Amino acid sequence: LLEGGTCEVHCKSPFLGLSVEASCPMGNTDPNGLVWTPPECVLNECGDPEVVPQGHVLMPDGWACDFSYRGFAVKECTATPSCEIVPRVSGCVQPLPCVAPAADCRYDVSYCQSVQPGGSCVIGCREPYSGGKVTATCVGGNTDPNGLQISAWPDCSTIGCADPDVWPEGYVREGPGIWRCGTNWTGTAVKSCVAPDDGSCTALTILSGCEQEVPCMALAVAPQDECILNVTQCVGVMAGSSCRVRCQEP
Repeated sequence: LLEGGTCEVHCKSPFLGLSVEASCPMGNTDPNGLVWTPPECVLNECGDPEVVPQGHVLMPDGWACDFSYRGFAVKECTATPSCEIVPRVSGCVQPLPCVAPAADCRYDVSYCQSVQPGGSCVIGCREPYSGGKVTATCVGGNTDPNGLQISAWPDCSTIGCADPDVWPEGYVREGPGIWRCGTNWTGTAVKSCVAPDDGSCTALTILSGCEQEVPCMALAVAPQDECILNVTQCVGVMAGSSCRVRCQEP
């Protein structure tokens, strides 16, 4: 194409689109200097695909979704870099039930093993945990097995645990779940059930509230009173006991 000249670029069959004009600038020195914008060439028609994805059927009036499938069947005509025409059909998916979500030992998801699209299930607490219940939903037309919708998990806390087989010093077991502080220990024995940190479902038993009684330190006397006060009885006085302070002779 000579400098200052123009030409038209068309879409090749079976592609369709508007033609564009290409021009060679005046004074052009570049053999590849043609100025143009590629036209938008599209495929409006093509044959039907030889391999049809599952869930798609060809009806007298076009493509549609097969029984139990949802969506809108669409045929697209595409081309490879070598201009090979490739028809594709897509758009139909099969609704699937939602499976139970992964949950730690606090939650009971046994009622959510297979929830049909549009259905719901209840998630509660597993023993030894207790708390409220929540409703989980599998949306209508769901196509994701892990698509169960849970707005919030129930608040599950421990309600009971077994007495320990071995317990710390200072605690006395008077019966199932009944504890007191031992001799020379003071306070109120409390048994607590705590959720474990390792993810197991066995609540941990913790005893607390008892402190060991210790004798009082020797009574301190000011230096100027050492010759006046006799505090020899006030050394190592046990908890709950008393001692007598006397005057030194004379």
